[in-house]
Amino acid sequence: PYSQVEGHGLFEVLEALAAGRVAISATPTGPVIMRYGGQLMIVDASGANLITPEASIRPVRSSLLTLPAGSGLYRLTDPAGAIIALSP
Repeated sequence: PYSQVEGHGLFEVLEALAAGRVAISATPTGPVIMRYGGQLMIVDASGANLITPEASIRPVRSSLLTLPAGSGLYRLTDPAGAIIALSP
């Protein structure tokens, strides 16, 4: 797996994960879900599906999508169902 955490200590990384200040993607150039304030920004995910914490499925039809963010885990899946990005 790829991780871009150079220059950060373990506790800083764990703190960022707990606070939701991370974008987890299957590849370094793949789609991401980022939280910004009370919003979700879904970037470069056209053709993917957004799975909400309530298990609702929303097709992503553009390269940039902004939605209100609730608490919980959001996932992006490819058309085959493989997880390609996460937002804790």
